[in-house]
Amino acid sequence: MRGVLALLMLPGGLVVGSGCDAVCEGDFVVETQADLNALAGCVEVDGNLEITSAERTLTLESLRGLERVSGRMRIAGTALRDLSDLKQLREVGGPLDIYNNSFLESVTGLYGLQRAGALSLEDNPPISVIRGFDSLVEVGALRIQGNRDLRRVWGFNSLARATGPLHIDVKGDIQGFNRLESTLGSVTLTGRDRSTTPNRIDGFAQLRSLGEDPTSVLSLSAESIAGFDHLGPDWGHGLRVSAFHVEGLPDIETVAGDVEIEVFARRTPEAEPPEPWDALGFVQSWRAVGGDLVVGGAGLTSLAYFGALESVGGELDVGGAFGFSDVGGFFALAEARGITLRVGPEAAHLYGFEALQHTGELAIVPPPDVDAGRLETITGFDQLHTVDGPLVFRDLPGLTRITGFSSLTSVGQAHPDDAALGSLYLHGLPALSTIEAFGALRTVAHTLNLYHLAPTQLPRWADLEVRHLFIVDLPVTALRDWPSMVTLDSLTLRNNSALYGLGLAGLVTVTGRVEITNNPSLSCADAMDLVQALSAPPAEVLVDNNLGACF
Repeated sequence: MRGVLALLMLPGGLVVGSGCDAVCEGDFVVETQADLNALAGCVEVDGNLEITSAERTLTLESLRGLERVSGRMRIAGTALRDLSDLKQLREVGGPLDIYNNSFLESVTGLYGLQRAGALSLEDNPPISVIRGFDSLVEVGALRIQGNRDLRRVWGFNSLARATGPLHIDVKGDIQGFNRLESTLGSVTLTGRDRSTTPNRIDGFAQLRSLGEDPTSVLSLSAESIAGFDHLGPDWGHGLRVSAFHVEGLPDIETVAGDVEIEVFARRTPEAEPPEPWDALGFVQSWRAVGGDLVVGGAGLTSLAYFGALESVGGELDVGGAFGFSDVGGFFALAEARGITLRVGPEAAHLYGFEALQHTGELAIVPPPDVDAGRLETITGFDQLHTVDGPLVFRDLPGLTRITGFSSLTSVGQAHPDDAALGSLYLHGLPALSTIEAFGALRTVAHTLNLYHLAPTQLPRWADLEVRHLFIVDLPVTALRDWPSMVTLDSLTLRNNSALYGLGLAGLVTVTGRVEITNNPSLSCADAMDLVQALSAPPAEVLVDNNLGACF
């Protein structure tokens, strides 16, 4: 009959009991070598086991026969250099946590471990390689991070299933998970550092699912990514990829969740990996992304691989410091909840959205703190008929031509009470000499904001409906007769050097503010005549510094 030892934890951390040869019942906290020696002969600990002794001479010889811990096992803050005395350990029912061991160089002594409720290896600075888990078949969550000198994780070749998320963060390679088919939660694998040695994530050829939660994400970051051969065609989760070169993500057609893609730039002339655009080769079969799609990175040189993508259920956000002159490639995209194109300093032409019919918003802007002065033309968008709002073209000083919006009839129709969501902004485009591309426009739900442009004439928006009209710093001579503009919430005409004709004969009501200021060619008397012809006085009127006296 197996021996049993019942132990009692007293205040101050003392353990009271007698020796045993098989099952040790209770929760054990080891703070001295004597505490550990009291466990000599234990084959099983029916409870929790915590080893927290910082004694430099501590050894685990007393645990050489330990095969199972039913609860949690923790090795933390010790001076141990290896775990070779735990080679008989087969199972930990709760989490196995190994952390803050300043001298721990190896965990290969755990090569007999088959199951653990969870496995955590964190903040053990000397470890350079984690290996020796070839017997591990099942684990809960697996977390490896904060190990300062860790350069390689490999040798989990028997692990078939994880009942929790995986998070592995190293400064080198992650390999050897060739039997892992599924997890219950996100997988985060980071092998990127600032060294000159390319690093790699590989060996997950059987991974198929992250469980039932569609918000789980497969997140991969390394110089080179390969070996994920069975993710497609319908990936039911999110995906993040940061890399210079990607292979082995084949046949994906739909991604259910959010997607983030960062393309690394070449770091050193000594390293000779494939060309940067290989980082996007895995998207060429994509048809749909259910969530957001964010694409960027210093090494982004082409968007051509997105040519088959038809829909983005969330926001499409493309950009950064583009290193190429032509921004195009979303030729099949018909719908997205929103599109933001952040045009970098090398981009001269933006095109390739000829199939787009509807989007929640569209913004073409420079990235933060980056000069986008080279962008000259925006073309395409020929099928776009509705933008729920906003529609924004901002701070593009080299832009001379916009074409291809001939089907656009409404902006912000779904957001009539919110300027941020229901407006057309042409803002900070001093080289743009014409905006006739928007001549078919019939409805702007909130604000038409034209600021710092170059056209001398505006389109004949004879049927335009808008609530707030904002025309500032334009060389236009007249508004060219907008008879349907009967009611406005506000009207602002400011700093328009050549404006002499208002063209607003049909205007009857302005409920809010009227400002007509600093238009040196516009007769002040004409401005006042417009105000006085309104059916009721606006809430606020400012008419000043135009041509001639008003009174």
